[in-house]
Amino acid sequence: MIQLLLAALTVIPQPREARLITGVVPVSAPIAVERDSTIAVEGYALDVEPDGRILIRSSDAAGEFYARQ
Repeated sequence: MIQLLLAALTVIPQPREARLITGVVPVSAPIAVERDSTIAVEGYALDVEPDGRILIRSSDAAGEFYARQ
């Protein structure tokens, strides 16, 4: 069931990995940003915690920009 839901996930560009969990993220959730040199240029990782915290990890400003879209 979860694989079917992930297959129907409409995100462009298609993420390398997505995990479906339950929960509600408030619209005003705080966003933290970290630079991570292990992530490819213009790439990013977006972590949304169950308590609503959002962490953007990117190697550069372009990756952060794409994550915020």
